[in-house]
Amino acid sequence: DFVAGIQAVAGALGVIIPPSITMIMYGVCSSTSIGKLFMAGIVPGIVLALFLMVTIAYQAKKRKISQMNTFTFKELGAAFLDAIPALLVPTIILGGIYGGIFTPTEAGAVAATYGFLAGAFWYKEINLQNIGNIMGGAIVNTVLVMIVVGASGAFSWLLTSAGVSSLLGKAISAIAGNKYIFLLVANLIFIFIGMFIESVAGILIVTPILLPIATSLGVDPVHFGIIMVVNLALGLTTPPVGENQYIAAAIAEIPFEEEVKASIPFLIAGFAALAVITYVEPLSLWLPGILGM
Repeated sequence: DFVAGIQAVAGALGVIIPPSITMIMYGVCSSTSIGKLFMAGIVPGIVLALFLMVTIAYQAKKRKISQMNTFTFKELGAAFLDAIPALLVPTIILGGIYGGIFTPTEAGAVAATYGFLAGAFWYKEINLQNIGNIMGGAIVNTVLVMIVVGASGAFSWLLTSAGVSSLLGKAISAIAGNKYIFLLVANLIFIFIGMFIESVAGILIVTPILLPIATSLGVDPVHFGIIMVVNLALGLTTPPVGENQYIAAAIAEIPFEEEVKASIPFLIAGFAALAVITYVEPLSLWLPGILGM
């Protein structure tokens, strides 16, 4: 349960540290630079990782979990060498984008091609026997996401056409008199949405409503995007939906309730990190700033 709880919450890091599909969706929806968002997510991702590391150390000591294996640099070196082809995927994506070689969309095609070649010829895990299942799974997952995106886009249009978006925006503006109160209200909205709605759908529905208010109060769109992405990433581990929790419980073969209980300390650490990321704006804007983006 301890390991499953860690994995469920730490899975949020995959959404925050680039490359991230969630960031791409926010960038497209808000007309914000995807390159800036990618760079802006690195430091907040490290902050969340540090909060989780401290919590892991505390929980391990509290549970009296002892070291099971002796650490050796030889094993570390061997593992690192074996992982180099996989680690090159984000390097190719980010290097290609910032080097002006290809666009974020083209980067996806390049990464998929490289991943296929590495899986087939280096790791030898892709072959003629399983390629059909791999392609079928990719098609099913893509279709599911596109259905969600299509439905959420229609729902967003309906809210706007009915005037709900405008009324909600005015209500939030009336409650949030300054950007600090607004960010608190926005976090609560994001957390609630993340508990029930898939992250891509959440971005498509909420961004058109809250982003204009955020910018009018002086919140940088890149910083606001990182706040939204971190919230929705943590939403993947927050019941009642919490896809990460169900997956972690299934892999660990333990009851869902037991896994959720074990993840609570890590969820608390995650939301504490979110508070720091929300109100310490330079954490998101420092790296894009020094890179002159």
